[in-house]
Amino acid sequence: MKRHLFYTFLGIFLATSIVTLLGVIGAINIASGYLTSLVAAFLIELAGAVIAIFQRADFFSTDEATPKDGKWNKIQRTDTKVVTFEGIGILERFRKAQKVRLLSLAGTQSAQLGLLATQDALFAMSAKNSLEILLGDPTSAGVKLRYSENGGEPPTREMGLRGLDQRLLQLYERWKSMPTLDRNKVDIRVFECYPTLSLVQVDDDYFFAAYGFQLRGGDCPRIHIKRGDPFSTFLDDHFTKVRSAAPSLTEWVKKHHPKEV
Repeated sequence: MKRHLFYTFLGIFLATSIVTLLGVIGAINIASGYLTSLVAAFLIELAGAVIAIFQRADFFSTDEATPKDGKWNKIQRTDTKVVTFEGIGILERFRKAQKVRLLSLAGTQSAQLGLLATQDALFAMSAKNSLEILLGDPTSAGVKLRYSENGGEPPTREMGLRGLDQRLLQLYERWKSMPTLDRNKVDIRVFECYPTLSLVQVDDDYFFAAYGFQLRGGDCPRIHIKRGDPFSTFLDDHFTKVRSAAPSLTEWVKKHHPKEV
């Protein structure tokens, strides 16, 4: 609708301009009274167009970014959509995906790791080239701080520090029971930093949420973008940095649960 209105007004403006200018230079004969009205209409249309341009344009802003490294040189529009996993069939996506990456505090809300059906879909390696999972370390100061801020969560398997500890052990046992060929495709790590966002990447689809104040991942809007979107580069970089600083799940189990190795 906006496009049709734009071209309609543009056509009227061009027609008025051409007729008015031809009348002013005498190329066509227009009675003086009508010519005066046409000139007035032309000037009003021209003023309106200039005012509209000035209202939309910020002539004193800069397109350059403020970060010191200069990586971002302009603000780019991103095509985003708020989604729910129920609406996109995440389990089927997990089964058929070639590449899956998860970054979450515990994975309960962001990746539904508490469901055995989800774990079955994730660890179905027939189609997968790689599976990467990054979860929080329940013994680290950053993760403990996150849970202390979100007080009142029951110490069940699905929530809390004890539940996160149990989930890591469960994933370790599952990984350990896999065939060697499939096990080499799986990388599970345990990060110690304070969690800021959750990410579920299934091939070229990214689903992420920023952790709001005293909120779990499932309480925050989940955004869907595609690989190639400007923000996907940021998410890739964030995942890589968290992963590089996180020890492997095997190392974590050896340190905190040596009897399970």
